[in-house]
Amino acid sequence: MKILVIMWSMYIGGTTKSLIPFLKLLKRKGFDVELYLIDKGEESRKYVPEEIKLVDIPELDEIVCMPTDTVEKIKWMIQRHILHIALKQKLVTLFPKKDREEQRKAVMRLYQERDIATCINSKKKVDLSEKYDVVMSWGEFLPDYAVANNIICEKKYGWIHPDYATGGFDPKLDKKALAGLTGLVAVSKSGYYSMIQAFPEWKERIYAVPNVMDVNNLRALAKEQQTEIPYDNTFKIVTVARIHNISKAFDRAVRIAANLKKRGCKFCWYVVGDGEDKEFVNEQIVENQLQDNMKLLGAKNNPYPYMAAGDLFVLQSYYEGKPLVVDEALVVGTPVLVTNYVSAREQVAEEVGIVVDNHEDVITGALENIIKNPHKAEFWKKNLEMYDFGYLTECPAFFEMINQK
Repeated sequence: MKILVIMWSMYIGGTTKSLIPFLKLLKRKGFDVELYLIDKGEESRKYVPEEIKLVDIPELDEIVCMPTDTVEKIKWMIQRHILHIALKQKLVTLFPKKDREEQRKAVMRLYQERDIATCINSKKKVDLSEKYDVVMSWGEFLPDYAVANNIICEKKYGWIHPDYATGGFDPKLDKKALAGLTGLVAVSKSGYYSMIQAFPEWKERIYAVPNVMDVNNLRALAKEQQTEIPYDNTFKIVTVARIHNISKAFDRAVRIAANLKKRGCKFCWYVVGDGEDKEFVNEQIVENQLQDNMKLLGAKNNPYPYMAAGDLFVLQSYYEGKPLVVDEALVVGTPVLVTNYVSAREQVAEEVGIVVDNHEDVITGALENIIKNPHKAEFWKKNLEMYDFGYLTECPAFFEMINQK
């Protein structure tokens, strides 16, 4: 069976990190797999595994790849009737709504509108039915809409990684835009039920396909040297995430750190990652005199030694789907504290971490309790030494899905 996977880019992030072991699993199972990237940049392409063939499809480029020349870009947006959407996106960025949740959902809807219009208004089709048995997109928005509307193939699947209900998607827009898919895929059971609730008429073609992970490779990477987190007695919190306040709540993290310091907690919170809000968060750290308690280390090609150096991995996002980074932290032996996103209790058993209500005072209280009673984290860490992660290495649900008639 020959499979084409369509992906926006391979820049390091949760979606990319979940795709790489999946591609390797398909190769190991004897599938002929090829990868198409919308982003043609060298930085994106360099992360493609050497055993995976990267393909160019010029006809698809015409649909999904925006020109770089300013004049051509404007013409391209006018032809697809998305110039006004792009202007609205700019205005929302410049004049954000006071309600953070309303702001996030407004941004999501504009992404949907823009990418749906990009694909449908191009009025082009790419026939891949002779070359591939399956075409699948590994990501919401543009890849999904292109596969659903612009590609001809017998079997077409689209992945949605965040939880559909809490992610801010508008099902009214997607009922038409995703109708051309053979199957719509969630990466968790909770995500699966969320999509069934949004699209009850598609119940028979919605699937739950969990992400896979190369456990042995992660553990080997975690043993590499890092020099920025000291191996001392200070309680070390680690977060690996994009620094994005609307989703990852780093503005809240700074307030939590400030309150922990006021309560006499001895700790340092290390953040691995970059993002559009990094400068703002850094300013807040300085303003709250937290330079000794919160450090932004930037993005790392190998974040796993930093995860492994922590006493506790924390992901206190406002919302999540099923974040791969939580499984990664557990695999490298670091217990976790996460907010109660929809799949949190699927990922975090009580013997290896804690799930807390998504409220600032609750998160602060839980962290204070763990920092002042470090034996709790030590107990979880000990349990992780014997934890069975075999469920992360295979993906039977995927093979059952694509083999259905």
